[in-house]
Amino acid sequence: MSGTLQVGGVTLATHTESPSTLTLDSGVVFPAGHVLQTTQNTYNSGDSAISNSATTAKVSDGASNYYWSHTISGMTAGNDVLVNFSFVGSVRRTYFSSAGGAWHIYRDSNIIYGSTNDFMQYIEAGGASTVDNYSYINLIFLDTGATATSHTYYLGYSSNGGSTDVRVRSNTLYAPFIAILQEIKS
Repeated sequence: MSGTLQVGGVTLATHTESPSTLTLDSGVVFPAGHVLQTTQNTYNSGDSAISNSATTAKVSDGASNYYWSHTISGMTAGNDVLVNFSFVGSVRRTYFSSAGGAWHIYRDSNIIYGSTNDFMQYIEAGGASTVDNYSYINLIFLDTGATATSHTYYLGYSSNGGSTDVRVRSNTLYAPFIAILQEIKS
């Protein structure tokens, strides 16, 4: 059954059938802080390439595939985006060195969260054997700088270089990479 939702004689939304759709009137305004849309991407088909560079890079499979990312579109320019990345991060150190890995968030081509000096995973120097540290990481960041109607958010990584390897474990033995993006009325 089709119809309209009205308050005080003002139409707020219209319902149509086949398929059932509720369309808000263009004059409806949500208050600041209201979640306007939520999108999700899950990836669990392979580990990322290993990085041992102190220079931050987008996480990829080494063949320019950026599975550890997600795009939100249909936004109103100027609204905020709540970015939530969950994944298993791996830091490996070899020999007698300490090791650290850092995780970052890119909006399109710009780093908006993280610093190469702020290591989120760290292994203290010890014996001569190789040590792997696996941690479930949950990055949450409110991007107040979204300026377009569509943005792609990428996971980034860096290490303290040398004998430190950093990667994202996304194969069937580990929890999947999950990206949740929410457009929030600013």
